[in-house]
Amino acid sequence: MSQRDADDGGYENYVPAERPQPEQPAPHGPDRVPAVPPAAAVPTARAHGLLRGVAYEPFVVASTICTAIYLMTDAGGYFWPMWVMLGTGIPLLLSLVRKLP
Repeated sequence: MSQRDADDGGYENYVPAERPQPEQPAPHGPDRVPAVPPAAAVPTARAHGLLRGVAYEPFVVASTICTAIYLMTDAGGYFWPMWVMLGTGIPLLLSLVRKLP
């Protein structure tokens, strides 16, 4: 064996550390569970009213993204997001009209 093979350059060999042991799970029981109301008990805008069953999220998301881009790039110029709002607002308006009694 040569001197080069015997000399490790001052480095120590890697020895993996012990694996951490998993913590004990919290005890379950009625006194340990936080009181959270079921999702059905929490009222939302879609749970009642005119927007129930209407997909308004595409309109809100597309309008918000395009308006944010407009404000970051060309605020004060031609308000081009109105065309996105018009294109996504027509289906929203039609679905709202269909829901009217």
